[in-house]
Parts: sequence; structure tokens; C-alpha cells
Amino acid sequence: QAVDALKQLYQEFPQLYNSSIVCSFMPDVVYKMRQADRNVVTALTHRPWQLSHLGDGTPRFNSFWKHFLYMVLDVILDWSLHSFLWRLCGVSAFLIQKNFVSQ
Repeated sequence: QAVDALKQLYQEFPQLYNSSIVCSFMPDVVYKMRQADRNVVTALTHRPWQLSHLGDGTPRFNSFWKHFLYMVLDVILDWSLHSFLWRLCGVSAFLIQKNFVSQ
């Protein structure tokens, strides 16, 4: 749904190709956008521990096992983003969430 809306915006306003970027935390959105229009500049945004922790750093889940499982998934996601997901999605840039760089 977001990809269709973005594609329509780029068709209505061609100047966006030179002055905008589509970025997302979700690799599937970036992948679908690149499939819809290869001329759009895309970026994959990453926030460490995004599955197991909220934005302020508190654990997302109260259950120890659920929290531990999502921490393992975070490690797998982090590895995949750095090793092959960026290439699979065809991203032009790899961004890091601002709070990870400086608080």
C-alpha cells in the first residue's frame, strides 16, 4: 500500500527523483519500492535491537524467553542487514537510527 502511494507520487512529481529518498526500517518496503521503480533512490534504516527493545531502550517483552528469542532474532537481523539484505533489497544507502549514534 505504501509502495503504491510512493510510486504514484513519483509519477506525479518527477522532480522527486532528484531530490528525495525512500527509506524504511523494513527491508520488504525497500525491496518492493525498488521492484516498482528502479530509478528511486532507496535506503535501509537500521536500529540495533529494534525487535527486542523499544526506542528508549526498555525491553519490548516482559517474558524472559520471549525477550531472549527476539534478542537472537535481532542478532540474525543485524548480521543479515550487514551481509546480504542490503544487496538483495538493492539499496543505495544504509542508514543508522540517530539515537544509536548519539544520545
